[in-house]
Amino acid sequence: TPGNLTSQKKTRMEDRKRLLKKYEREYRTHPRALAKLATMIGGSELTYGNKKEARIYYQKALRARPLTFSALRGIMKTFL
Repeated sequence: TPGNLTSQKKTRMEDRKRLLKKYEREYRTHPRALAKLATMIGGSELTYGNKKEARIYYQKALRARPLTFSALRGIMKTFL
């Protein structure tokens, strides 16, 4: 149903993906913000079982900030 918590979380994840896609050039000048957003998207993708998609976003986070612990931990989870 449209009002349940799961659909709200998926909608929020899709909104974040659109936001990143639209403003990725601007985010590149702020690597910490880019890494945080990409890590959040990766975590959401992982929660929904999309390991391949999660890996893509974790890689974006790590390219922006190579020592982002949460992205390192997340990308390792995608291989389990």
